[in-house]
Amino acid sequence: MQIISRLSDANLPLAEVLQPVAKTLGLEVQQGPKGMVKLADDLGPPIAIATSLPGERERPCELITPPLTYAQLPQLETYLQIARQLNFYAPAEGATHLHLDAAPLCSAPAIRNLVNLLWAHSPTLKWLVTSNPRCQRLGLWPSELLTLVQAPDWSNLPWDQARERLKTLPLTKYCDFNLKNIVYAPRHKHTFEVRILPVYLTLPPLLEAIDLMADLINRAIDPTPVLPNEPWPVGTDGVNALRRALPSSQFLRQL
Repeated sequence: MQIISRLSDANLPLAEVLQPVAKTLGLEVQQGPKGMVKLADDLGPPIAIATSLPGERERPCELITPPLTYAQLPQLETYLQIARQLNFYAPAEGATHLHLDAAPLCSAPAIRNLVNLLWAHSPTLKWLVTSNPRCQRLGLWPSELLTLVQAPDWSNLPWDQARERLKTLPLTKYCDFNLKNIVYAPRHKHTFEVRILPVYLTLPPLLEAIDLMADLINRAIDPTPVLPNEPWPVGTDGVNALRRALPSSQFLRQL
C-alpha cells in the first residue's frame, strides 16, 4: 500500500493513475467495467484497483483483526465497545467476513464434504445468521463445482491434484463462501472465508456465528462422506435438515 501511495497520484485520470505502479512492477494495467482499471499478478488477485467513487454508496470504515485463536476472541468486545462509543453503526451494505484457517480443509474428501454441506444448507444458514440482503458481492458457486467433487475418483486424489482440478473452475471471492484462498493459498491468507454474516456491533451473536461455522468445518473434515443434496428451503424443513447434518451443534440446539 505504501509503494502504491508513493508512486500514484489520485488526481490523475483513471487511465493514467496506476501507470507508474505498473511500470515499476513490470505489469500491464487491465481495463475493467465502467472505466475501472486494475493491476494483477500471475495468480490473478488484484494488487491495486482504481475506480470512480459512486456517490450513492456509503464508504464505511472496516475493523480488521490479526489472526486470533478462539481463546482470544473476547478481545473483540474491546474494539466493538470503542466503535459503539464513537457512534459507529452498521452501513446499509455492511457485512462481517470471517476467515478461518484453511489447513484442516486441505484434502479432497474435506472439500467434497464442505461443498456438499454448503450447497444444501446455504439458504438456511443465511436465514439463521440474518445475512444482509443488501450485500452486493455474494452469490452461489459455479454449478460445475458440485459436479467436480462428485467424480468417482475425487476422494482418492492427493491434495495437489485436487487443487489443480479446482483451479480449472471460475472460482471467485465474491460469493457466499470463498474457496479461492484455499485453492490458491496466497501468502498470509490461506483461509476459508465466510461472507454471509451481517455486521455485528456486539460480541455474543458473532461468537454464536463463529461456533456455527466451526461446526460446519468439523463436519467437513470428518471422514464420513456428506452426500450431495439440492438446497433445502428456508424454514422448518431446512433447519431440521441442518440439525441432522450437525447433530452436536450447540447453536442449533438452542433454536
